[in-house]
Amino acid sequence: MQYLNNYWDALTHVFKQSSLEGFFVVIGILAISLLLSVFMQERLRMRVSSNTMNWLLGAVPLMAVLTLQVYLIMMNNNQLALTETNLQLIIFLYFLFILKNRVQLVFEGLTAVGLLIYFVNMQHPSVGRFALAVLGAIAVILISAYIQKRADSIIDHPWKYLAMILLYANAWWMMLSLLYPNITVAKYLALITKFIIFMGVIHILNIFVRRMWKHYITLQKNIGRDFLTNAYNRESFDSVFNEVFDAFSNNQIPWSLLLFDIDNFKQVNDTYGHLVGDEVLKQVTSSVQSTLIETNSSGQLFRLGGEEFGIIFRNKTEMEAVEAAEIIMQHIEEVRVPIAKDNTVLNVTVSAGVSEQKLEDAKALDLYGRVDSYLYTSKNEGKHALTTSNWTRKYN
Repeated sequence: MQYLNNYWDALTHVFKQSSLEGFFVVIGILAISLLLSVFMQERLRMRVSSNTMNWLLGAVPLMAVLTLQVYLIMMNNNQLALTETNLQLIIFLYFLFILKNRVQLVFEGLTAVGLLIYFVNMQHPSVGRFALAVLGAIAVILISAYIQKRADSIIDHPWKYLAMILLYANAWWMMLSLLYPNITVAKYLALITKFIIFMGVIHILNIFVRRMWKHYITLQKNIGRDFLTNAYNRESFDSVFNEVFDAFSNNQIPWSLLLFDIDNFKQVNDTYGHLVGDEVLKQVTSSVQSTLIETNSSGQLFRLGGEEFGIIFRNKTEMEAVEAAEIIMQHIEEVRVPIAKDNTVLNVTVSAGVSEQKLEDAKALDLYGRVDSYLYTSKNEGKHALTTSNWTRKYN
């Protein structure tokens, strides 16, 4: 009974008014940091490399923690209270689940190691306490890496989530207790309990945020996609096309445009009807999208109208886009559309043109017009062909 009384006294002590105020501050910092992360991904992804973007996103949790630490120091007469350290751990753990960014692991690992060195220099602990702190630092890194890798599956299972936050909190406090050698078992358990309760509240809020975000993403995808083929529509193409064109003009980030259309498509509609024509469009789209995923080509497929399609290849030169285009055309050749009334199948081919943006392209229409002319060169050469800046290749 005495142990329970000690635990209850410790729990009421760590849950003071300033803790609740600090928790609301954490929620605000998390919201602002998430908005900053979304802004960077939307506005900077075409202006910086993917590696630079990863480092920028990975630094967001660290900056959020430093912001909170400044607030806590100001509120505690230039001293960081033991009971408020949990608030900083909440930020680190929350972003492990949300961002799933490996660079964050680097920053968190460096933070753990840096704090360990700092605590050892301050306290000069015994061998036993030093070993416990080192074990805690190693556990922080390993558990953080596991959470980052399996974030989605952990979030979707309450017991896994509870187990992970319990392990995460214990790992950090094994190391942090080095700074507080007189901490009691009751207070240690109270601090862990406080962390679990706060993370539970964060989890409930995050479930709501994730549902709203998924709904928003679904709406965005539906608005920007072609109803028949589920490829991105012309409006989406115009938006992305202008975005990557401006990114190249400002920062010379390479990208290429592929335009293609289905050979003899009008004849297919006239001969077999629009239902067969629709099936051709859907199967071609499915083939191209599967190829883009399988080849990891970073291409976005757009239906521009009728049987004409476009693919924007981010961060690809013309020759790299040509390699992807040839694989795409090869896979389209394998499409077989059944014709019920003739008991036969219809083979499909496409004609295409491709080019990268060049320094002499003063406006977006310069590039689009050039690629469009390459497409018509392919059609005039007998169709089922690919034209680039240097050559036209016909496929049998």
